[in-house]
Amino acid sequence: MENFLDLLVFFLVHLFSMLVLSVTFFVIGRKLTSRVGFANVWEEIGISCTVGIGTTATLLFGLGLIHQLNRTTTLCVLAILHLVSLDVWSTTLRRLCSSRAGPKPGYRIVGSIFAVLLAAPMLLLTYYPPTQFDATLYHLPTAVAFVDAGSLPFLGSLRYPIFPQLQEMLFVLGFFLTGEIAAQMTQHVALVLVAVNLIAWGKNLSAGRAGVWSAALWLGNPLAVWLGGAAYVDIGLSLFVTAAIFAWYRWLMTDLASWLVLAAALVGFACASKYLGLFFLGVLGVATLIVSIQRRNYRAAVLFAGVVVATAGPWYARIFYFTGNPVFPFFTNLFGTSAWSQYSAATVASQESSAAAYWVLQITEIVVQFRFLLMVPFNAVFAREVFSRQAPISPWYLLLIPLLAYPALSTRFGRWTCGLVVTYCLFWVATVRDIRYLLPIFPVAGLALVLGADTFIKRFTSRTSLRPAIHLVIISALVAPGWLYGCYKAFQLGVPPTTQTERARFLSRNVSGHEAIDVLNRARGQDYSVYGLSAENLRYYADGRFTGDVFGPNSFAKISPLLQDPQRLCARLRSMDVEYLLIVWRGQPPKMVVRDKMASSFKVIADTRTGLALECRQ
Repeated sequence: MENFLDLLVFFLVHLFSMLVLSVTFFVIGRKLTSRVGFANVWEEIGISCTVGIGTTATLLFGLGLIHQLNRTTTLCVLAILHLVSLDVWSTTLRRLCSSRAGPKPGYRIVGSIFAVLLAAPMLLLTYYPPTQFDATLYHLPTAVAFVDAGSLPFLGSLRYPIFPQLQEMLFVLGFFLTGEIAAQMTQHVALVLVAVNLIAWGKNLSAGRAGVWSAALWLGNPLAVWLGGAAYVDIGLSLFVTAAIFAWYRWLMTDLASWLVLAAALVGFACASKYLGLFFLGVLGVATLIVSIQRRNYRAAVLFAGVVVATAGPWYARIFYFTGNPVFPFFTNLFGTSAWSQYSAATVASQESSAAAYWVLQITEIVVQFRFLLMVPFNAVFAREVFSRQAPISPWYLLLIPLLAYPALSTRFGRWTCGLVVTYCLFWVATVRDIRYLLPIFPVAGLALVLGADTFIKRFTSRTSLRPAIHLVIISALVAPGWLYGCYKAFQLGVPPTTQTERARFLSRNVSGHEAIDVLNRARGQDYSVYGLSAENLRYYADGRFTGDVFGPNSFAKISPLLQDPQRLCARLRSMDVEYLLIVWRGQPPKMVVRDKMASSFKVIADTRTGLALECRQ
């Protein structure tokens, strides 16, 4: 009984923190959008919360620049913003109390039960300690470093010491509330908000059920569900991209400057989340310019550019300040090389090639790899080794794309959307072919597909509406892959740990090498320095100073050649002010690691099934 109560308190505390985050995002965003005329409540919630997320992260960014990024100052600033937004609180509460319109009570009960059952396994994934590679490699370590410093330093020990880091500022806010779980919950909030914006967009297109279906298709992506419970930035990026394109479309239909400002701000937030946002900035920027020329309203293009500079500019100015390269560490042929640029996409082409030559090479590669692009929906479901065995996408795309491509192209919106999707896919196949990087286009692509389905249904039936039961079956079928994946992962991982002891056991079962780093943590606390060889993703779990990575100033290339010469290896580590060496393997240990030979210069601290921790004797 006591364990059950502890688990219940654990769940409720973190659920309350997610509620606080969501309400804060809405209140701040609604205050800023008070002059925007929203067409429906879904649009109001979706756009307001999305604007609130970007604004909140930018506020924390500003606090970091003036070295005031701490829990007290941050929570005081947010409390002041809530007080300033009391009119939003009063209006919203009054509307909630007076609202009596809507479905019948029976439908409300069924809908509420369905929503809870749908959300439970997806939300549950946020309650597990972070184990994902990139999350523990640099996303969360970046947030922790910002919290510890109270500012935004250049983190030279990380694989990516500086990036557009808007989402990491949300992780900082999560740490200020209830820690790593709240940090992960920021991405779950973004996952749900993408669905809310799709429902709003469908209603705006006079196709309410299509909006709900596209939201279900989005939530039915196991890849999106997995990332929605992890401290990655791809779901946050997808939210800003979806909302930006939606807002831009609203401007196109209404010619209201407020919607153009929102589109520019949102795409600026996308650029501040990840470099991929620059693609959508380019597309919307060019589209805005073309529409401005057609309408002979050049102020629109200037307004769009000005808002983007205001929202994204400070993030890129910081990158340029520290590195001299606004897109660090890429395009080294333009901005110069560094210890972090050897694996950048632009460098892979050629250190000496021009930008023009690089893109000619990539276009040629697109033609050669066109079959690869066509096979992406199949490979992302049935041949996941192509994408490093990441979570699959929804198998429904395999059926919907061939069946609904033509109906989708029969509408102006469908043609516009398909053009955007194809252009982004060509860009994707020419750069980094990680399935996660396709995710930002999934919501818009899904909306176009289900609009095609809606058109198809209306064409071959005299009824323009479906019975609620059939509607519910379609929603359930579309969302089922993501829901089942959430159940599968929850069953695989077991009950979320609620204590530090349970957390350590959980991580030791699920993260190679964690047992060894846990030994150092318990023995030395924060008073140690360790070099991790093939252990770079353990950085987040180390309480002491951690160094070592595939590339960077302390790359593996400086250590690996010395593994057969323990004396020189120890001397090299000491010259780097490192006391311990942590070697992690997945499977058999490397042949070069000979324990007996290492004993002359190293003392074994931890010898586990997946790792070896050694103390330098010199």
